[in-house]
Amino acid sequence: MSIDPKSNYYDAGGIESMAIAKAKLTEEQFVGAMLFNVLKYATRCNFKGSFERDVEKIKVYATLLDEVVNPQEEVVPEPPEAKEMPLVERSAHILACCKAISAYRESLEQSNGTDILQGMPENFEC
Repeated sequence: MSIDPKSNYYDAGGIESMAIAKAKLTEEQFVGAMLFNVLKYATRCNFKGSFERDVEKIKVYATLLDEVVNPQEEVVPEPPEAKEMPLVERSAHILACCKAISAYRESLEQSNGTDILQGMPENFEC
């Protein structure tokens, strides 16, 4: 996806040009490139095209510059299933899974289907 939704030509061919710049430039070079783009759009906004559009571009490049200069630690929320489940709930959950597997195996045996749970003991019960 393009860094600027109004300029979809940045990711023509499925490659975002800014991703290439981040990958190939040093951090110092990338900062310089973003700073240059901010200055370029700021100094020409009174003379070329739409003033409002150039201000939008300034914001895009200033945001990219800020992300490098002031990196934010990414906070990844812990998935709900990662929390410790009380033993009683865990036992009930395991029992329900075992019953579902047993019922599935029985339905396969009745329909002469192929058991995708091959390798599980035939006498598997919970």
